[in-house]
Amino acid sequence: MGKTYIAHCQSGYYQYDRAVWVGHGLRNHPYAQCGYTKLEDGTIQFVSYETIVCEISFDGWFHLYGEFSTTTSKQITWFLREYSSDYLSGNPYTCSYGFLRDKYRKGLDYNLKTDETRPAVNGMIQTIGVRV
Repeated sequence: MGKTYIAHCQSGYYQYDRAVWVGHGLRNHPYAQCGYTKLEDGTIQFVSYETIVCEISFDGWFHLYGEFSTTTSKQITWFLREYSSDYLSGNPYTCSYGFLRDKYRKGLDYNLKTDETRPAVNGMIQTIGVRV
């Protein structure tokens, strides 16, 4: 299965397109340029356009890679609702992007399963896809 889309990206003055493949699109937003991939170790990476914007580890630790545009913020919220309904006892409103962004601003990761926090490990924003 999976989802492929052409991400329309911009970096400064330059605009370009990237072909992006993700393991799953969002069920309620099939045309959005975003999706997620579950890695072999159980980590779920959420991709908006071409950028890996957040990760959730197998044991529930949520890591946000930065603060993002309004559109990407909405996509993260949609993803969190889907993740919560699939993995967290069916409660679709466990956390919001705003709540997790506040944790990011304080330098913290948040555990979606246990409500714990820990110091975030600094990471670099990564992009995926092939330039077309």
